Amino acid sequence: MRLLPMRKISRHSKRLALFLTFCAGYVDAYTFIIRGNTLVAGQTGNVVFLSVGLIQDNVSDASAKVMTLISFMVGVFLLTVYKEKLRIVRKPILSLIPLAILSLIIGFVPLTVDNIYI
Repeated sequence: MRLLPMRKISRHSKRLALFLTFCAGYVDAYTFIIRGNTLVAGQTGNVVFLSVGLIQDNVSDASAKVMTLISFMVGVFLLTVYKEKLRIVRKPILSLIPLAILSLIIGFVPLTVDNIYI
Protein backbone atom coordinates (compact mmCIF):
# COMPACT_ATOMS: atom_id res chain seq x y z
CA MET A 1 0.00 0.00 0.00
CA ARG A 2 1.45 3.31 -1.09
CA LEU A 3 1.01 6.32 1.16
CA LEU A 4 0.42 9.70 -0.35
CA PRO A 5 3.03 12.32 0.56
CA MET A 6 1.93 14.82 3.16
CA ARG A 7 1.82 18.42 2.05
CA LYS A 8 4.22 20.59 3.90
CA ILE A 9 2.70 23.54 5.65
CA SER A 10 4.75 26.60 4.95
CA ARG A 11 6.12 28.87 7.65
CA HIS A 12 3.91 31.63 6.30
CA SER A 13 0.78 29.52 6.72
CA LYS A 14 1.75 28.69 10.28
CA ARG A 15 2.36 32.35 11.08
CA LEU A 16 -0.90 33.34 9.45
CA ALA A 17 -2.82 30.73 11.47
CA LEU A 18 -1.10 31.79 14.70
CA PHE A 19 -1.79 35.48 14.07
CA LEU A 20 -5.43 34.85 13.16
CA THR A 21 -5.91 32.61 16.21
CA PHE A 22 -4.45 35.27 18.50
CA CYS A 23 -6.63 38.06 17.06
CA ALA A 24 -9.80 35.97 17.17
CA GLY A 25 -9.07 34.78 20.71
CA TYR A 26 -8.35 38.31 21.91
CA VAL A 27 -11.55 39.70 20.40
CA ASP A 28 -13.63 36.78 21.72
CA ALA A 29 -12.18 37.16 25.22
CA TYR A 30 -12.85 40.91 25.20
CA THR A 31 -16.40 40.65 23.93
CA PHE A 32 -17.24 37.74 26.23
CA ILE A 33 -15.84 39.35 29.40
CA ILE A 34 -16.67 43.01 28.77
CA ARG A 35 -19.44 43.12 26.17
CA GLY A 36 -22.25 40.83 27.27
CA ASN A 37 -21.04 37.23 26.99
CA THR A 38 -20.98 37.27 23.18
CA LEU A 39 -18.31 35.71 21.00
CA VAL A 40 -17.51 37.71 17.87
CA ALA A 41 -15.18 35.21 16.21
CA GLY A 42 -16.57 31.98 17.65
CA GLN A 43 -19.95 31.72 16.00
CA THR A 44 -20.50 28.13 17.16
CA GLY A 45 -20.34 29.36 20.74
CA ASN A 46 -22.92 32.06 19.97
CA VAL A 47 -25.32 29.47 18.59
CA VAL A 48 -24.86 27.41 21.76
CA PHE A 49 -25.38 30.45 24.04
CA LEU A 50 -28.43 31.56 22.02
CA SER A 51 -29.94 28.07 22.14
CA VAL A 52 -29.38 27.72 25.88
CA GLY A 53 -30.87 31.18 26.47
CA LEU A 54 -33.94 30.36 24.41
CA ILE A 55 -34.43 27.01 26.15
CA GLN A 56 -34.15 28.70 29.55
CA ASP A 57 -36.50 31.52 28.48
CA ASN A 58 -33.69 34.04 28.88
CA VAL A 59 -34.14 36.18 25.79
CA SER A 60 -32.72 39.38 27.27
CA ASP A 61 -29.39 39.07 25.43
CA ALA A 62 -30.71 37.16 22.40
CA SER A 63 -30.69 40.28 20.22
CA ALA A 64 -26.92 40.73 20.67
CA LYS A 65 -26.26 37.10 19.78
CA VAL A 66 -28.57 37.23 16.74
CA MET A 67 -26.99 40.48 15.51
CA THR A 68 -23.53 38.95 15.90
CA LEU A 69 -24.58 35.92 13.85
CA ILE A 70 -26.18 38.10 11.16
CA SER A 71 -23.10 40.35 10.98
CA PHE A 72 -20.88 37.29 10.62
CA MET A 73 -23.09 35.93 7.81
CA VAL A 74 -23.04 39.29 6.00
CA GLY A 75 -19.25 39.34 6.29
CA VAL A 76 -18.95 35.84 4.83
CA PHE A 77 -21.36 36.80 2.03
CA LEU A 78 -19.35 39.92 1.16
CA LEU A 79 -16.14 37.92 1.22
CA THR A 80 -17.54 35.41 -1.27
CA VAL A 81 -18.76 38.22 -3.54
CA TYR A 82 -15.45 40.10 -3.50
CA LYS A 83 -13.03 37.19 -3.13
CA GLU A 84 -11.59 37.58 -6.62
CA LYS A 85 -10.78 41.24 -6.03
CA LEU A 86 -9.16 40.37 -2.70
CA ARG A 87 -6.68 37.96 -4.32
CA ILE A 88 -4.38 40.86 -5.17
CA VAL A 89 -2.72 40.57 -1.76
CA ARG A 90 0.75 39.13 -2.29
CA LYS A 91 1.40 38.36 1.36
CA PRO A 92 -1.73 37.03 3.09
CA ILE A 93 -0.50 38.06 6.53
CA LEU A 94 -0.72 41.71 5.43
CA SER A 95 -4.47 41.27 4.97
CA LEU A 96 -4.75 40.70 8.74
CA ILE A 97 -3.23 44.06 9.67
CA PRO A 98 -6.66 45.77 9.77
CA LEU A 99 -7.89 42.98 12.09
CA ALA A 100 -4.91 43.47 14.40
CA ILE A 101 -5.41 47.23 14.51
CA LEU A 102 -9.15 46.90 15.20
CA SER A 103 -8.44 44.26 17.86
CA LEU A 104 -6.22 46.70 19.70
CA ILE A 105 -8.60 49.64 19.28
CA ILE A 106 -11.67 47.87 20.68
CA GLY A 107 -9.86 47.30 23.96
CA PHE A 108 -9.89 51.07 24.51
CA VAL A 109 -13.47 51.79 23.45
CA PRO A 110 -15.40 53.17 26.45
CA LEU A 111 -18.07 50.97 27.99
CA THR A 112 -20.60 53.72 27.26
CA VAL A 113 -20.51 52.72 23.56
CA ASP A 114 -23.38 50.31 22.85
CA ASN A 115 -22.36 46.66 22.39
CA ILE A 116 -24.06 46.45 19.00
CA TYR A 117 -21.41 48.81 17.55
CA ILE A 118 -18.56 46.74 18.91
